[in-house]
Amino acid sequence: MKLGMHRRAQWVCIFAAIFLTWTAMPLVPRSFAQEATPAPERQIDLRTLNYRTPEIPNYANREIFSDLSLLFQDVHAHLEFVSEKEFAVYFSDAVGERVTARNSQSTAPEPDHHMQAFLLNSDDGNLVSHLVWQTRERRFFNVRYDTQARMMGVKGGFLVHANNTLAFYSADLQKKQEIQLNPSLEYAAMVAPGGDVFFLEQGSPGVPNSSGGVSTVANGDSEHLPVAHGEWRSSETFEKLRGMDLFPGSAESVSSDAFAGTWFKCIDVQRVGVSRNHLSCTDPYRYGQPMFLSDSELVLNYPGGFQVLSTSGDVLWEREISSAHMAYDLYDCVRSLDGSRFAMSVLAYRKIEFENTKIPKRWFAVLVYDRSQRNKVLLVALKSEQAPLIALSPEGDRLAILRGTTLSLYKLSR
Repeated sequence: MKLGMHRRAQWVCIFAAIFLTWTAMPLVPRSFAQEATPAPERQIDLRTLNYRTPEIPNYANREIFSDLSLLFQDVHAHLEFVSEKEFAVYFSDAVGERVTARNSQSTAPEPDHHMQAFLLNSDDGNLVSHLVWQTRERRFFNVRYDTQARMMGVKGGFLVHANNTLAFYSADLQKKQEIQLNPSLEYAAMVAPGGDVFFLEQGSPGVPNSSGGVSTVANGDSEHLPVAHGEWRSSETFEKLRGMDLFPGSAESVSSDAFAGTWFKCIDVQRVGVSRNHLSCTDPYRYGQPMFLSDSELVLNYPGGFQVLSTSGDVLWEREISSAHMAYDLYDCVRSLDGSRFAMSVLAYRKIEFENTKIPKRWFAVLVYDRSQRNKVLLVALKSEQAPLIALSPEGDRLAILRGTTLSLYKLSR
């Protein structure tokens, strides 16, 4: 079925990890698993659905240093719930000159870039649909600047940013709304808690320049501070609700009328028409990653733990590892669409104890927390060479973990 980071960044050398393949490893030993890791509700081998692990380009260092735009393209798999009953495993890649035959039709040239999504039923693990969209090259390294070839769950369905369009699809895969995007600009969409509103940032794309074999990426000209424009829109109708100019990529998370992000030495919250508010400016919290859970609360993950705060900066509750220096690395943090629960994926650099649970050295742990209960509702420990992908269902009743081609679903109790 076919459906139609201003910045003047210096050369970058920290993206080697981007090219590692996803390799599933055995789960934890029985003695540990009994304490911390319940058995999944269901496990799916995606290979049985003709899913393949995305091919990772093997660029030489000299190629990357001479052309950083090679790292713009996101060729990794992604995981997203599009409803309480369905989720998508998807990826994009550059197809180049390849041709293929689909549905017993004659071979025909594929578009230069495309995104594939495998939509699965979370109740039985069956394939619901295999979707393909034509896409274009990404304009920068991460989704704060460019969400090209990404799916985002919203209330009643999901958004797809593909090629020069942003579209809203209902849960039954009917296209309900679509807007055309200026092909000369870059766009990043971000969904607010609840899924009724999304934020769309528009800015100038990153332009790679090469001199003496070293590549830089620039945005705008050298005499003016780059500016992006952001708009909050209805997820259902795409009607513009409010807007403001901002420094490109400064929105790390959004609510229905504000965004949060790092500004100089603080984590700040900026509401439309209101002065910028410091959320946290002290160590180690100012190094954290903010994520809205509602219009009035957000979680701040920092090296050593997390805090749940009000938008005025009051700490509502928190969890912390004692002697946490270099204890673990945060790989991902996601929330349910309604903001009732959030999950984080961490890698323990040494043996640590978090929430009265021991996590062995060099193991990953996925922890799920309930916002109203203010406690941990699930911990899954994994011995894996690569970070797992994680996603929560819209109401936070299921956790999905993807390692390589193995998809595990966990039912979360209330």
